[in-house]
Amino acid sequence: MPEAIQEDIMRKLRSRKPVAPRSTSSELTKRNCSAFLAPPSSKGSEPACKKQRVEHRAIPVKEKRENGDMTFDEMLEALSPHGQADLIGREKEREEMVQFFNQALETGHGSMYVCGRPGTGKTMSIKSVLKQVSRRCKTCFLNGMSLVDGARSLWDELLRQICPGAEKHDLVAEESLQKLFTAPRVKGDQKVYLVVVDEIDALLENCVENHVLLTLFLWSQLKDSRLIVMGIANALDLTHRFLPLLHAKGCAPKLLSFPTYSESEIVEILASRLNVNDGNVEKAGGEAQDKNTIWFDRSALELCARRISAESGDMRKAMEACREAARSVFSQCKTVVGIPIIAKTLSTLQNSNKMGECLKQLPLHQALIVCSLVLAHRKGIKDLTAQELTTGYVMTCRRSNMAPLSQSFVKELISPLKDLGILKVGVAVIKGKRSPTYNLALKEDVAVSTLKTIPLYSTIFSEAPRASALAL
Repeated sequence: MPEAIQEDIMRKLRSRKPVAPRSTSSELTKRNCSAFLAPPSSKGSEPACKKQRVEHRAIPVKEKRENGDMTFDEMLEALSPHGQADLIGREKEREEMVQFFNQALETGHGSMYVCGRPGTGKTMSIKSVLKQVSRRCKTCFLNGMSLVDGARSLWDELLRQICPGAEKHDLVAEESLQKLFTAPRVKGDQKVYLVVVDEIDALLENCVENHVLLTLFLWSQLKDSRLIVMGIANALDLTHRFLPLLHAKGCAPKLLSFPTYSESEIVEILASRLNVNDGNVEKAGGEAQDKNTIWFDRSALELCARRISAESGDMRKAMEACREAARSVFSQCKTVVGIPIIAKTLSTLQNSNKMGECLKQLPLHQALIVCSLVLAHRKGIKDLTAQELTTGYVMTCRRSNMAPLSQSFVKELISPLKDLGILKVGVAVIKGKRSPTYNLALKEDVAVSTLKTIPLYSTIFSEAPRASALAL
């Protein structure tokens, strides 16, 4: 390289300003922290980074609820039957349960049967009371629907909760629990066991299962027992019909009946969960300031409560109607749930309930056709040809160890399903020919939730996806 060019390059390099060394990660952290921790200037302005942080933070639920406005997710959580909302009402029933527990804990034993129609707050009320007494006894909470082998697996599940390391065999478990529950309380060992069985009617299907529950209730009435039993179900006369020996021996459990919710109680509960007050009425016909929030007009809640209380008094149905109305408003990018939307939602749900009753009364093979359509939906197949529907029906029958009907009989069963509004028929062009296609005319979850109440269909829906797939 010529000397003149070298000198020119060196001169340019010497004329450059020195580059400041890069800040280390620790220095950057200190600088960022100092920006957040620095006191505001005399003009009251805050650092830019602090301003940005405040603007983008999530608004707390409490701030939202001050004005009755809630985000969509917050609203769905508030309207969930399993949400963490405070229990409103049922003071009389809860007070009676507290008195029962206090008396039973003093004597060391006792039994109670809690009944009432679905959605009357039985389980929620009991769980709220159990929080008060859980420190005074060992509590076991069971659900009859979740026990795989019904009442026969009750002993194993109880022993698992009380003694996790114990051997789990029917006879061994029953003997171990009998010794545990009926051992006299002595000085230094005053432990009491509380067993709560929800949906106890699911465990009363035959004599064997009835004997299991009979034994459990009888243990709680022994003089030296340290067992408290509480059963929960819908029927008022359940113990009379299935456990008459308890009444014959004078060992009948104390009865506590939950009435259905009245219109005013439903309005109070919904308004409390959604933080709707009388001031919201003034906003009727308007829009919430924040387009990301949804709020209910109080008159809409009153209409919902009036319709539900007249029909069933089921609080879960009232919350379901409000959830569906909120979803409808959210999908339409609106913010106000008013009377027209809640009225339309209630009508839709009422039709779904009627359809559910219709599904329960279907003959066996027609119900299996519906199950086949549901299983096809789960695979993403919505329009089935006659051949595909028949194939799915045959596979469903074989997996249920039942003999399928012939294809001609299956076609005859399809027509009534169409007339009932359960199945809809379309047309598809296959290889240049027009062929009928079949699909569910109702929501899949409506069909599943209704048919799952029948053990046979529940087994079909609970199978693995590969076992329920259609051979297409």
